[in-house]
Amino acid sequence: MEPFELTLNPILDDIERTIVRESGSIVHYARGKVIFAAGDIPDLIYLIKRGWTKTYSLSTDGKKVTVGSIRCPGHRL
Repeated sequence: MEPFELTLNPILDDIERTIVRESGSIVHYARGKVIFAAGDIPDLIYLIKRGWTKTYSLSTDGKKVTVGSIRCPGHRL
């Protein structure tokens, strides 16, 4: 499989990020904590302040297969 190149283009501008920060709350998640799963109804915006997230799917034998990650604070999930 060829490696891929990811260009990060934040969807929110600085003013919109400020609005999200002021409207929301800070939540800390332990390493490995599932934030949401396939089939969940997307009703929140997650703005990464520190750390990173990993997106994975389960293989047919139940193993986690990483399909992406977000490693830049300030980006949304």
